[in-house]
Amino acid sequence: MAGADLQAASMDLLQGFRAALRALGNPKVFAGGVQLIADTSSSTMPSPPPKALYQRHFDVVFLDAHGWNNFGAHVSRSQLAEVWQQCHLTVRLITASGWLFCRVGDICTGCCRRNMLPS
Repeated sequence: MAGADLQAASMDLLQGFRAALRALGNPKVFAGGVQLIADTSSSTMPSPPPKALYQRHFDVVFLDAHGWNNFGAHVSRSQLAEVWQQCHLTVRLITASGWLFCRVGDICTGCCRRNMLPS
C-alpha cells in the first residue's frame, strides 16, 4: 500500500478502489503486519514500539501512521478472513460488471437504475 500514492495521480476513483480492495484482500499483505506511512522527519514524538511486539500480542496488526495505535487489535483471524473473502467478491463483481458503476463525468446511460432494488 505504500506504493499506492505513486499511482494515485493517474488512477480514477474506481481503479484506486479496486487496487485498495486487492491489497486488503491479499493475505500476504497482513502476514507481517501493516503500518501506514507518515512523514515523521519533523515529529517530536518518541519512537513507537517495534511492530514485532504488536505481533506477539495481537492476531492482526494494522498500525496507524505513527505506529502507536493498532487498528486490528480487536479483529480476529476469522474476521480478517471474512474481510479477505468480501474483498475478493467485490473485485470480481467490479471486474465482471464494469458497466455496474458510472464514473464521475461519464454520461449515465441508465445502467445504475437497472441495478437498483425495486422500492
